[in-house]
Amino acid sequence: MESKTILIDMDSIIVDIEEKWYGQYNATFGDNLTTEKIKTWDLDRFCKPSDQVPHPVFSILAQPGFFLDLPALPGALEGLRRLSDGGHNVMLVTSPPNIPSMSDKATWIKTQMPWFNVHKNLILTYQKNLVKGDILFDDGPHNITRYRQAWPNAAIATIAYPYNESAQSQCDLVTGTYLDTAAAWDRFCSWVEAGALRK
Repeated sequence: MESKTILIDMDSIIVDIEEKWYGQYNATFGDNLTTEKIKTWDLDRFCKPSDQVPHPVFSILAQPGFFLDLPALPGALEGLRRLSDGGHNVMLVTSPPNIPSMSDKATWIKTQMPWFNVHKNLILTYQKNLVKGDILFDDGPHNITRYRQAWPNAAIATIAYPYNESAQSQCDLVTGTYLDTAAAWDRFCSWVEAGALRK
């Protein structure tokens, strides 16, 4: 099997960010935000306006330590180990919202994935389209679109969320739904092992 360089997003692909994020936002601002209600990447459209805090839902992510105790999505850690043990160059490529979250994300990886080389294989950037890989696994519709434009020969996969429906047609594989990430990760790994063919 040919070794691939695989770029993998963290939030909503490896890490369950929504439950804690929306839970804290709802408790603080008296809203009832859920993953099912968010139909586009423009999250502010689905939130209550706040006179006290601009972009209140994103203020939650800026809290130091927010990312430290997030749970891994079912199947994610097993899938990452499976790909790494299979000889692939697994790179985590994630967009930190601020400087404290950079350290928090690296610490999460070191805690949850002690076998993973954080120094060599973690990339913190909003411009994922500047990072060349054979495969991108990401949930952000903007990342999918930009990566497809920058690297037309790369293979792209995603997990289906309501907010990324508009970009799913640009992917070579929609691994499954966020409601069953264990199955989605198993399908992704099997696809990589089969050669991650472009559609």
